[in-house]
Amino acid sequence: MCNFLFSKSLILLYLLLINIFSTHVITAIASSEVEMDKGVRYKKPTPIDRDKENFSSQKESCASEKHEKRKFDSEALYSQKQNSTSQKKDAASTFFKKSKGRPKVIFHEEDQQLLSLREGILSLKETIEKSYLYASFLYLEKAYHDFEKLDYLPLHWERIADELKAFKWPAQKTAKERVGGQLFFPASHIHKWLETHRTEHLIHRLDIIWSNVFAYKFKHSLAGFYVLKSLQENYSMIGPQYSPFYTNLYSSIFEDLKQTLDHPDVCYALGREYSIYPYFVRNYISENDIKLHKRGKDLKNKFEILVLKSLYVKYSSCRPTEEEFLELASQGYAPAYIRAASMAEERSDLEKAAELLNKALQTGHEEASLSLVRVYKKQHYEDKAQEASKANIASSYLSKGVKLVGPVELNYSFLKTEKLKKIPLKIIKQAENYFIKAGKARDPKGFRYLGALNLKLSEIAKTEEEKISLKSRALLAFRDGCRIGDICCLAEMRRLTSKKHFAEIIKASKLEPYEDFLGYMEQFLSE
Repeated sequence: MCNFLFSKSLILLYLLLINIFSTHVITAIASSEVEMDKGVRYKKPTPIDRDKENFSSQKESCASEKHEKRKFDSEALYSQKQNSTSQKKDAASTFFKKSKGRPKVIFHEEDQQLLSLREGILSLKETIEKSYLYASFLYLEKAYHDFEKLDYLPLHWERIADELKAFKWPAQKTAKERVGGQLFFPASHIHKWLETHRTEHLIHRLDIIWSNVFAYKFKHSLAGFYVLKSLQENYSMIGPQYSPFYTNLYSSIFEDLKQTLDHPDVCYALGREYSIYPYFVRNYISENDIKLHKRGKDLKNKFEILVLKSLYVKYSSCRPTEEEFLELASQGYAPAYIRAASMAEERSDLEKAAELLNKALQTGHEEASLSLVRVYKKQHYEDKAQEASKANIASSYLSKGVKLVGPVELNYSFLKTEKLKKIPLKIIKQAENYFIKAGKARDPKGFRYLGALNLKLSEIAKTEEEKISLKSRALLAFRDGCRIGDICCLAEMRRLTSKKHFAEIIKASKLEPYEDFLGYMEQFLSE
């Protein structure tokens, strides 16, 4: 009996163990299936266009993909979505951009900041170019203050500075200063206007001066040099007449420029000024103009070397040939065409001169049209001369106006009242219209000449009423000249009005910075 009970107990224990073991096995299998299910659920979807055999063997893992595929019209769209999703995930973590031969890693959030800064700089460029188009200080001032408010990491400024290829001037300490100096320095306008004597005066427009002042605020040494050039040419600030502020300004700027004589634009600027009175470059730079331009090496410096050799007797043994100028022209420097054309004109080869001037016009050098008019008239090609004279540029309008009434530059007695008495009113009106067109083309000389012409006409007015009317018209012309940044017009307007009236005109025309330009600039640069 005992044996029977013992055997029965063993059987029950055995069944109990089997039950426990089965439960564990089933649980393990279920757990394994769950893990497998998780693997399918989070596995990257496979392409729909698999072979049928593989597709049937992975039926369960592709179930979710079938569900996704039904949302699209074609397998191509579905595949495109998977690729796009993958790319977005990659971009969300990091993006790479090569710089100086080595990849830089910028996290996505920083990438957005860089894009924001780049867009801000492009917007500021548009505002600054608008200021040159309208010769407006107000646009420039807004751009300057907006740039000052930009607050980004040094890494972002470094990237933008590299993209702009901004040169690092000696006094610049940060990448933001490099960007600011490059942004406000009107290099393209200055170099274009210095190509001919007809447009040189435009670099002294007050919007250009202020642009250089803002660039120098960011330690751009060459911008500071052009500020000094405008001061000494327009304010006669020579030698002992300088205040301590401007004396120190000269010393500081030239100390920086001495360290950058490997920069072609520096060599160009200093070389051109070396032989121009009052020779202020010679007080600071030991190398002469030829040596400076040789160090510059680019096309505009090579052109200046040829010009110097053609002008001075000391270089008579190595006078440049027409072919040397044409070599520079073939490399893309249009003013060389004009110089070669003048040499052809001197030896009476007018056909060659006209051909070269037309080539200059084709490169976009509009000033060549004025020389072309002269050459065609020498050839008695009146129709061609008439066509060439239709160039809608300020220089052309000024030339036509002066041709009708004579030279009308301020501060000189070129325009004689006796000659004006003999000019019909109709011709005078035509000249006035040409000067107005030049002014509207943003050349301050247009309004300057218009004002000077009306002042001269007031001297021969027959009645007091006519005299007052002509002086009023002159004053309005000078005011319009001030609006596009002419220092001479500003001086004439101050001379012709009382202090109170002058201040009222300045305020009404929003020209406050020009009322005391030197004082305003000194205060600004000292801040």
